[in-house]
Amino acid sequence: MKYQNLNNEISSFSFQKQNLFCMLGLYFFSLGSSILGYSAYLFLESFGLVQQKIISWNGQGLFWFLILFCISIFILFIPIEFLNSLIFISPFKISFLSLSFKSITLS
Repeated sequence: MKYQNLNNEISSFSFQKQNLFCMLGLYFFSLGSSILGYSAYLFLESFGLVQQKIISWNGQGLFWFLILFCISIFILFIPIEFLNSLIFISPFKISFLSLSFKSITLS
């Protein structure tokens, strides 16, 4: 009996194209954020705010900062412009809004 219920739940599972775009968008956001963080570290290293470990002179750090910054900005705009996906799950958004509304009305 439990097997039949589980089989019905598995067979009713469907995968939509929008879900794939949301997952790809999440990967692009994480990759772009990582590259942006690395470029910020190179920026700090080129101005001497942290110890120089990666670059050998300041011009090299600023050069790679500029290149990686532009690449990360491009990667961060891919999900929004080309995939037309936003990263949020509507049930969580609704529950978050209802919780914030309850906290406002109680206080």
